[in-house]
Amino acid sequence: MEINATLIGQAISFGLFVWLTMKFIWPPLVKVLDERQQLIAEGIAVGEQNQQLLKNSEFKVSEILNEARQRASTIIRESELRATKIVDDARQKAEQEGQRLIQSAQYEIQKEANQARQVLKDQLSDLVVLGTEKILKREVNVSAHQDVIEELRKKV
Repeated sequence: MEINATLIGQAISFGLFVWLTMKFIWPPLVKVLDERQQLIAEGIAVGEQNQQLLKNSEFKVSEILNEARQRASTIIRESELRATKIVDDARQKAEQEGQRLIQSAQYEIQKEANQARQVLKDQLSDLVVLGTEKILKREVNVSAHQDVIEELRKKV
């Protein structure tokens, strides 16, 4: 193999090219690559943070939903208890009103029965007076015999 001037010139040119590239082109390229690498690393870190925030948010949402479900079930139970109490109160009031109406009706029945008895007593005493008049064949003076008639009414 022969070493000639062309080979030496090419080697010097190549060395000069490598030196220029290393001095002027390579540092900005490395800087751009480092910035890009740092930007990608920051993006990955932000993505991981966002994933963690998403997990935390999902956990908080599930906690809030569970709490809301518990509150809803508590409200439903309380409203059912209130409804039951209202129904029971209404039932008690209705029973009391029914008892009052029954007592009032019994009082009215008793009152009307007493009035009917009194009317029957009066009619019976009138019949007794008429019967006595017929038996005695003379007129009985009601005002004169009022005491006797009242005594008969009380016995009847």
